[in-house]
Amino acid sequence: IGFQTLVVSGTAQSITPTEGATSAIFQVESTNAIDAIRYRQDGPAPTSTVGIFQGNTAVIELTTAENIRNFKVIAGAGAGTTQLNIIYFK
Repeated sequence: IGFQTLVVSGTAQSITPTEGATSAIFQVESTNAIDAIRYRQDGPAPTSTVGIFQGNTAVIELTTAENIRNFKVIAGAGAGTTQLNIIYFK
């Protein structure tokens, strides 16, 4: 039902889901192959060294509206340009 591209920075960010989204699939696209992003979906913000890390081409799936609301992401500790390509579903 929707698509978003989010450029990930050194400050924790939330996503902006499409109205009514109940699940989402993300693909990480980064020049930093190993530590492109860190994320959390339990509420608190990740830091560049705390959170689940994912590298370039990783796929993340969120399966509930609550996980979508709680999702926060930050650039990993390594240098590079990173974006998330996100598809939202009902």
